[in-house]
Amino acid sequence: MNILCEGKIAWFPMKWNSLRDDDLPTLADHQAAEYAESRANPAIIHLNGDKPWKKAAGPAADTTRHARFWDYASRTPFEAELRAMLADYQARTTAPIDPETDEAIFFSNTLRETEQTEAQLQTAGIATKRGSGAEGCAYNIYVSKDDVEKAFAVLMETGGDE
Repeated sequence: MNILCEGKIAWFPMKWNSLRDDDLPTLADHQAAEYAESRANPAIIHLNGDKPWKKAAGPAADTTRHARFWDYASRTPFEAELRAMLADYQARTTAPIDPETDEAIFFSNTLRETEQTEAQLQTAGIATKRGSGAEGCAYNIYVSKDDVEKAFAVLMETGGDE
């Protein structure tokens, strides 16, 4: 890949991927100036670290970027869904999952997909819990270990994937 692309790379100005980290590695002088400019006048803000839809602004969060994010989100038809994601994420990160009795059976990074899958399982009489972190996904559905086979059968009947 490097050989094929050598000399054919166009570098975008940093303002098109403005990072929020203050602890970036040491930058060359020309990069440091461009980085400072990207922070002052970003075109696109890359919210690496704490995502506003996953963590409420607080002492450890970048409150300026969170406020800016929610200001722009309020101008879109997605604000309610983003706020639901925040509430859901906060509830899941504090919900205890017992590894002895519960097993994660569904992994996704999409709240809507998780809600639909969870509704299918609940309609079939299977109790569910949401958690986070497994398989690197934001949304995980857990069921009782006694219900795992039944849950997989329900998902396979409705076209779900393992």
